[in-house]
Amino acid sequence: MCRNKIVDFIILLLIVSTIAACFKILKAETQTGEPFVDSIFNSDKSNLELLGYAMEFRNISIDSALLYTEKIYQRAVLEGRVSDQIDALGQLSELNLQSGNTVLAYEQMNRISQLGEDSHLAEMKLKVNLSLGRIASIEHEYKSSLEYYFTALKYAELSDNQYQRGEIYYQIATIYFILGDFE
Repeated sequence: MCRNKIVDFIILLLIVSTIAACFKILKAETQTGEPFVDSIFNSDKSNLELLGYAMEFRNISIDSALLYTEKIYQRAVLEGRVSDQIDALGQLSELNLQSGNTVLAYEQMNRISQLGEDSHLAEMKLKVNLSLGRIASIEHEYKSSLEYYFTALKYAELSDNQYQRGEIYYQIATIYFILGDFE
């Protein structure tokens, strides 16, 4: 009994120290006086890498995750990288759904759809349908999610990327499992 309390206390200390370290990083500054986190986002890292960093802030502060994901989206727009815009908008809409800002989330989803319609590349249409399928799934719109995933699968069949096809099949299977439709 006493041992469990000691283990629980150690785990609590680890959690508290981790949270404190995260806040220290958020407040830290580089030698130039620029906030440390901003220096990461002003670096030469790819937008995809930066999206990973931004999503790590989700558990600390959803507002920080939104702020940095928005910065990445603006950077992708300036660079004219449609693929990165789709990725960033997908994350922004997920974050806005989590924070309860559904109006903005749906505007971002519409923008993703528009980018997909404007693009004639199968890879972009695949990415758009994957993003919209994931968002529909988060919103428990499983039939819509399946439609997006099956459309994405159609585009994935045109490519030789087996990883993407596997990811899509996994998402479809997950939704069928949730719906209880095993036939």
